[in-house]
Amino acid sequence: MKRILCAVLALFLLLAAGCGEAVPEEINKETLKVGVICLAPRSQKNGDGVAFGKQAIAACKGAGLKTSQLIIKTDIPAANGAFAEEAVRDCIQRGCALIIGTAEGYAGTMKNLAAEYPTVTFLQMGAADETLQNYHTFRVRTYQGAYLCGVAAAVNSKKDRLGVVAGGTETAERKAQINAFALGARAVNPKATVAAVYTGAEQNETAERDAVLTLAKADCDTLLQLAYGGTVAAAAKELNMKVCSLYTVPADADDTVFFGVRTMLQNVFADRMRSTLHKEAAVYENTYLGYADKALQSFEGGNLGEVNLHEPIAATEKQFLSGFDVFSGRALTVSSGKCDGTAADVTDTDGNVRITADTPLGDAAVQSMDFYVSGVEVLSLVSAD
Repeated sequence: MKRILCAVLALFLLLAAGCGEAVPEEINKETLKVGVICLAPRSQKNGDGVAFGKQAIAACKGAGLKTSQLIIKTDIPAANGAFAEEAVRDCIQRGCALIIGTAEGYAGTMKNLAAEYPTVTFLQMGAADETLQNYHTFRVRTYQGAYLCGVAAAVNSKKDRLGVVAGGTETAERKAQINAFALGARAVNPKATVAAVYTGAEQNETAERDAVLTLAKADCDTLLQLAYGGTVAAAAKELNMKVCSLYTVPADADDTVFFGVRTMLQNVFADRMRSTLHKEAAVYENTYLGYADKALQSFEGGNLGEVNLHEPIAATEKQFLSGFDVFSGRALTVSSGKCDGTAADVTDTDGNVRITADTPLGDAAVQSMDFYVSGVEVLSLVSAD
């Protein structure tokens, strides 16, 4: 009986050792594999799916790894956790010791799998969670990029009304981006107002086309794209509208997307790769990264005509590098390449003061933003049918 029990116990321990562990305990430069999960498809040549993949490749080189040690998953929607879970599990089964999630929508799936696979390191864009030792986070101040897009849109526009196509539903991050876009536009044109339309999904071509049409009917000629894919730009081109974007940079062959701000995560990726490899603390641990951290980079289109974006954008970027932030209780005035700041209250759509002059909102307040600044109007999606 004792022999039988010992044999069963030995078999149990052997099976248990193989569960939830796809990598050996000893990780070295030759065996480390890294999985990167992205929203946008590879077919979107100028989108974040390809951009994050390229940044991950550069990060591998910076960390002393080979690109063959990298597994990149693109076109993985965050709204359906099953797709993200399948992608992550496949990476782990193929030996990945580090999984990187490049969209905040993956957070729930990533945390669940981090609990299931304690020997795998997870790096996720989103809020911190200190309950899991193998789950690490970072966030990006994408609203700073939206502010720059507001400056660019106001410089380009011939009207006082600008539009936003917002993928998904209302979230604190989307509100911060839309508010920043409006404040950036008013730095150039104090009369500027913003109309926003939510599509209800991260990627929905029909809803995105309808959103562009809705904004065209609302007398907008320049849009901010807060959605993945090329549908917004294609629909805007048909209506002779221009687009600036946080998710798609200008393409050489098409000047519809005339300005963009891309998230740059190469340094964050490389830092976590080195941390995982050498079992040491990471520099970018639960950080909130922005322009000053080189986590954002602007791009201008190739055919801007008479529009001069370089000077106003460069002047605004200089303010960010000098410590300015969008929700700091200071308003910029951008004119003729000059950019000056003054103390100013920020009110919401009901006229309530939400940001007092020279009193910056804390990061927690920005990350939980629950209001729209004055001059922002959310429109209902109107179907083209």
